[in-house]
Amino acid sequence: MALQISWMQELPQLYRRCYQKPFPLSDGEPGTCATTTGGQASFSSLLGRATQTLRDFLREKEVRRFRPYDVEHLLLPLVPQLPPLTGSEQASAAGPSVPSHTRHLLSETLRILQQEGTLFRRVLSQDELYHVTEQDKDLLMAIRDVIQQDSKRQKYAEKGCHILHILSSVRRRYSQSLSRQALEVGLRFLESSSDIISTSDCHYTVV
Repeated sequence: MALQISWMQELPQLYRRCYQKPFPLSDGEPGTCATTTGGQASFSSLLGRATQTLRDFLREKEVRRFRPYDVEHLLLPLVPQLPPLTGSEQASAAGPSVPSHTRHLLSETLRILQQEGTLFRRVLSQDELYHVTEQDKDLLMAIRDVIQQDSKRQKYAEKGCHILHILSSVRRRYSQSLSRQALEVGLRFLESSSDIISTSDCHYTVV
């Protein structure tokens, strides 16, 4: 009898453990972060359009260098399509204006174009001056000069200069902040212009 009473006293605790819990929703079910996921997808799509818009403009106008405020207006038509801010973002920003949205979109766009090597900054300073890799004649000349001069050395005479050697030399001569991605864009441009040729994987020499 005492055992039965003890077991009955434990029933409320067992009930709370087993049944008084929120029903778990697995990832992907309706109602789980739909707004956040949708917002991220919308911004990713918008960022892709902004990147292509700026890339096309730089190519068509043959822009050599620019500052962010020179191209900010190109993204203004896209800004109304930005997803609405979350409650916490609205509270912290107190309803950001359209220009702030534009600056954020432009900042992310420039970051992507730098990552792919389309743009680079010769000097990292408060003056945000961006160089367009394929249009920077000084950079292209520096790359070609390094390959032309060093290919004559016995060490590189057979296979040509390795890309890491070229990168190191161009950084010393032209820009310490030059990325490998930007160098690769410059090398492809010079190769398409028949100024240099790739002798093997990651090795280059002059024609």
